[in-house]
Amino acid sequence: MGGADAEGPKHPRRREFLKQAAVVGGAVVLGLGARQMLRKDGKRATIDKKVRSKNMNEEALEGMDDFHKQFGNFSTLAIEGKDKSPDSLTTIKITEINPPPDQVKNPQRLVFAQAWLHPLANYEYTLQQLYQDGRSTVTFDHPRVGGEFAELPSDELAAVAEVAKQAPEEIRSAQILLEVLAATKETQTDVLTHSRGLAYATVAALIDNVRAKKEGRENRIRNIVAYGPVGLIGEDSLIGPGGLAWRVRSEDKEQVNYGPNWGGEGITMEQLAEELSVERKEKARLGMLPPGTETDPTVVLKELESKKLAAEKRGIREYGPPNASEIAIAKEMTEETGDVGKDFAFGKLDSGGENRNLITRWVRGIPRSVREAVGISSLKLDEILPKLREIGVGVAIAHGTDDKVFPTERVSHYMKKLTGFGVLDISMTGVHDGINRDPRVAHILNGFFAELEKQRQPK
Repeated sequence: MGGADAEGPKHPRRREFLKQAAVVGGAVVLGLGARQMLRKDGKRATIDKKVRSKNMNEEALEGMDDFHKQFGNFSTLAIEGKDKSPDSLTTIKITEINPPPDQVKNPQRLVFAQAWLHPLANYEYTLQQLYQDGRSTVTFDHPRVGGEFAELPSDELAAVAEVAKQAPEEIRSAQILLEVLAATKETQTDVLTHSRGLAYATVAALIDNVRAKKEGRENRIRNIVAYGPVGLIGEDSLIGPGGLAWRVRSEDKEQVNYGPNWGGEGITMEQLAEELSVERKEKARLGMLPPGTETDPTVVLKELESKKLAAEKRGIREYGPPNASEIAIAKEMTEETGDVGKDFAFGKLDSGGENRNLITRWVRGIPRSVREAVGISSLKLDEILPKLREIGVGVAIAHGTDDKVFPTERVSHYMKKLTGFGVLDISMTGVHDGINRDPRVAHILNGFFAELEKQRQPK
C-alpha cells in the first residue's frame, strides 16, 4: 500500500483531513475555430472548439488563471453512427488541460475517466490538482443521445466478450474513449478512473491491444489507477434491499474525507495504534474485515510509521480537521454535484442539449442512463482485470474505507485474488465521491503511476 493509504479511527480528532472539495461552475472562453481528423477507418470525426456558456466575454477572461481558462474551454468530437443518419451522430465534449511547459512533471498525458452521471463540472478541483501536480489531462463527457456505433470486428469483440454480455453500454463508452485518444493524438497515456470509469477504460485497453497488434504499435493505455471501482464486489443487483440504487442513496451527502492522523492533536502514535487495533478487532469480530487483518498494536504501530514515512516522501503532510467554512463548502458542493448529475441523466448537458425540449431530453437521456446502471450492477471485473496485466497494462485499485456504494470490505475480498496478478491494492480513508469532493485524493493517486512504472523495472 502507498502513501496516505491507511485506515484510521472514525473520530475527527484522530484522523488526517483529506480536504474536501466539489465543484463550481466552469468559467468559459470564446470559440477558437475547428479542425477535422480523418480516422484510419476512413470515417471523418470533426473537432470543433466551443464555449461552456454564451454569457462570458473577453473582459471576464482577463481575471482568470490559466487553469480556469482551459477548464472553461472544450472541443467537440462528432462520431458517425452505424446507420449514418444525422440523428445517429454522437457528439463528445473534450476538455484538454495543460500546465505551462516548464511546470510539467510527467510528460505522459493523463486521461481522466469519469463516473456514471458525473460530468466534467463535478471534477473541477480534481483536474486543478492534477494541473498543479504538473500533469496534462484529457477528459470528456459521455453524451446521453446519439445512435449506436458499428459492431466491433470479431477479434475485438472476442477480447471483451464478458463485458459485452454483462454491460454492453461499456463497449460504447470504450469506443468513445478510443476515439478521443485517436483524435487527441495520444500514443501512450495513463488513465485515472472514478467508479464506472474503470469499466470502460478496461474495455478500451483490451480492444486497443487487439488493434495495436494489427497496426504494429504500442498500446495506447499504459497504466490505470482506479478510485472507487465498479465490478469488484461480486454478485450485485440494481434495485431491492442492498442493491446498487439503494447504496448510492445511502452514501451520506455530509460525509467528509478524514484521513489518518499521524499522531498529532494530542494523541501519540502509540495511542493511535492502540485505538486502531481496538477498532480493527471489533470490525473483524463483526466480519467487516478479511481474516488475517493485523490487529496487534505493536505491529499496527510499525505499519503506521511506515505509511507516515511513505506519505512524507510523496509530500503528504498531516493537516488537521476541517474548519467550518470547508465543511460548509463540501456540503454545498455535494448537493450541486447531485443536481448536475440529474441534468446529465436527462440529456440536458449534452452538446446542444440546452436547446432540446424537456420531453425529448427525457426520452433520449433516461434509457441510456438506466442501461448503464443495469450494466454497472452486473459487472464482474475481477474476472477481467487479470487480462490487463497479461497485456502489460499496470493496474492499481484504490478503495475508500467509508465507500458505501462499493463497500471496501467486499472489494478487499477480490483484491486478494488480483494482487496475485500484480494489481496494486490501495486502501484509503474516504467516501465513494472522495476524488471529486477532495482534490488531495487526486494528488495521492497520481503518485501511484510512478509505483506502476517501478513494476516494469528489472528486479
